[in-house]
Amino acid sequence: KGVTTNLMKLEAEHLERENNARIESQNKILALNQEVIYRQRIVNAAIGGIAILVIAFAIILAKNNKQKRRANKLLDERVKERTRELEMNRDALQRAWHERNALIAKASADIQSSIATIRGLSFLGAKEIDHPKATEYWQQLDNTSNGLSAILSKMLYSYKFNAPSD
Repeated sequence: KGVTTNLMKLEAEHLERENNARIESQNKILALNQEVIYRQRIVNAAIGGIAILVIAFAIILAKNNKQKRRANKLLDERVKERTRELEMNRDALQRAWHERNALIAKASADIQSSIATIRGLSFLGAKEIDHPKATEYWQQLDNTSNGLSAILSKMLYSYKFNAPSD
């Protein structure tokens, strides 16, 4: 009976050691599983944080893009408005320039006509009055009218030469 008891004791101890080894092995596996789960949670949290940052960055970029589009639209509208203003100013300046051209042309024609009248009267006066002093006056009057005509011609040439082209 003692051998059987010893054998049973040995077998029980052996089974207990095997069970303890299995329990210890399972405890190690559980500990490793817990660590894997913990690390997986950290990875999930990091991925979640990165996803939140990416989403926030995307939202910021979208808002920034929307603001830039709005700003560009406003700038385009301001450029168009300013262009319209400049075109209106240009048109007004061109009208004023043409009016000035017409005025200068009319004034020039009137002055040329007056000079021609003076020259004609001077010529007639020189033929009718035969006095030495009068002849000198008529000659001075003719020279002065010729000078005025030359000055007017130079001014018109200079004006037409320097006039902006349409």
